[in-house]
Amino acid sequence: VNLSNSETVEIRLWRGTLRVLTFRATIEATAALAYLAHDLTEEQAEDIENWSWPTLTLYMINTLKAHNLPYSELMEYLTERGL
Repeated sequence: VNLSNSETVEIRLWRGTLRVLTFRATIEATAALAYLAHDLTEEQAEDIENWSWPTLTLYMINTLKAHNLPYSELMEYLTERGL
């Protein structure tokens, strides 16, 4: 977490990779989380702490679909890893 700028908060979530699938899945996951954070209703935002991993990934995939964004690499990555 980088709090050095009074206007923003920077959070680094991902490790580096040379694997193309992992890289693309990371980009899709990042987009999904950004759009999801923007699209959450107030009720969902209050309940997010109680979400399970399967619930979060379902919301992520549905968010990408709703915004007509790619999600196949993210799905493949999650399936491959048993997530």
